[in-house]
Amino acid sequence: MAGMDYYKLFNLNREPFSSTPDPDFFYRSAMHAKCLMDLEIALRLRRGLIVVQGEVGTGKTTLCRRLIRTLSADNGKSGPVRVHLVLDPAFESALQFAKAVNSMLSGAGEAEKCQSIGCHREMIKNRLFAAGVGGDEIVVLVIDEAQKLPGECIEFLRELLNYETNEHKLLQIVLFAQNEMKALLAAHPNFEDRVAFYHLLGPLDRADTQHMIRFRLERAADGTGGNAPFFTKGAFSRIHRLTGGYPRKIIHLSHNILLLLLIKGKSRVTPAMVDQAAKSVPSIKMRAAHADTRYRRTAVASVCMAACVLLVAGFVYFYASSAPDWLSLPLSAEVQEGPDATEARAGRQADSPALPFDETDRAGDFDEKPAGPDQKNLADAGGMDEISPAARAESGQPESEIDRIEPPDVLGVIRIGAGESLWRMLPQIYGAGGRRLLSAVVEANPDINSPDVIRQGQAIRLPAAGLRMPEPGERYWIALEKAPELEPAYRFYRALESDEFRIISFWAPSDGFVHAVVWEKAFGDRKAARDAMDAMPAETRLDAWIMDMDRPGVKMAGTW
Repeated sequence: MAGMDYYKLFNLNREPFSSTPDPDFFYRSAMHAKCLMDLEIALRLRRGLIVVQGEVGTGKTTLCRRLIRTLSADNGKSGPVRVHLVLDPAFESALQFAKAVNSMLSGAGEAEKCQSIGCHREMIKNRLFAAGVGGDEIVVLVIDEAQKLPGECIEFLRELLNYETNEHKLLQIVLFAQNEMKALLAAHPNFEDRVAFYHLLGPLDRADTQHMIRFRLERAADGTGGNAPFFTKGAFSRIHRLTGGYPRKIIHLSHNILLLLLIKGKSRVTPAMVDQAAKSVPSIKMRAAHADTRYRRTAVASVCMAACVLLVAGFVYFYASSAPDWLSLPLSAEVQEGPDATEARAGRQADSPALPFDETDRAGDFDEKPAGPDQKNLADAGGMDEISPAARAESGQPESEIDRIEPPDVLGVIRIGAGESLWRMLPQIYGAGGRRLLSAVVEANPDINSPDVIRQGQAIRLPAAGLRMPEPGERYWIALEKAPELEPAYRFYRALESDEFRIISFWAPSDGFVHAVVWEKAFGDRKAARDAMDAMPAETRLDAWIMDMDRPGVKMAGTW
């Protein structure tokens, strides 16, 4: 399908899984969002040297592009920021590197006047003092693939970090590097001592893998709804296991999955389809083959075990009538593995140990999912007016400001799907219906002439119902899914096709609205919630966790 915009066959406006580091598709996992926030604060406080390290494919370059866009968009709000980017620092000499840096800071014409490192260094110093002292300008030098920096270039950067006022550094340096950077820093201790902020990026967990794929599909639709395929929970688990949670591998595999869907004329992604698509991704081909072998071994072992059980049962049945009394007693051993356990085990991560189900309880899981709408809009704006508690402590803002954040009037936006109507949708989201609620929804959507006439693909703004503090009996919930936006949670709920679950929305000043797909009953006691979760079918229990809502400021969107 070369030369063809395959994504248009899904009614998408852009390619959702392009391999280029497009900042528009930057997914704000909790790890990446915190790193971006800490980077911006460190730069605005002019701390000097910053290092972001991670393995290949952890999203460093995309994060780099997003940082540059955020800083550039915020010019004029808190002083001008000038960002200069070095894409490949594999220079042959320190003189060549000094000339490149000087050309960016002073201009190519001025840099041509220098023939020595000392001349370049002096010109850069004059430029930095003019910008940082006279013009209050923040000068940022961003270096991608910084592990390629030669030792003499490291020394040149160290000398530039010596230029400072009594309050701050005049040049802010951000290094995005692979794990080889650790050895490079250790080899230059005088440079390593100047690192003011260090962040280690790792792979995504299973939940963030799922949210990243959905986020990219929604972003590629550009608000048109699209015709994005449906990924089963098993498919998401298989993608995470095969890719290890590395964003680059997730993108490559998801791209191949979409191509395979088009070839097969399918719209539903299953674990088997993920395995088939993985065979054409070189970086995870061996993982996929290993997974296939593992499942074949599991199947063979199950057949052998079943045969042994049948032989033992036949032996006991044949001899029981004439056997002594002690032989006719019930067998004390039980078969520990059955079809449900085998199927459930297929959804686990390949390298993770089997845990007892009480270890799936995750206290404070409200904090583990991607940042809410307020945090997302804050980082997109690039400002420091409203920041996270950790960032606020760093910048000196009073902690009490977070308590004054008011919830938005809109709970979320949902696009009407095939066969959907407002009358059926509202009870699923609010827990109740009625004409009063329907009137409020119509009032929030001036383009609705009649609530009975809703077209497919129409975006519906859903007003926030009256917020209230959770009751004592509503502290613990058994959750299957959680999202910062209402649309993904609603689509997940619809795909479940189960009356035993519902959508519940919570508000917290630090997270905004969070929308969870939960079991219909809440609990005031963690043990009761865990007992109820243990009684669920294995395939449901593996994806569930206990969500504790006992946090300051948390409110629940009530029914009308």
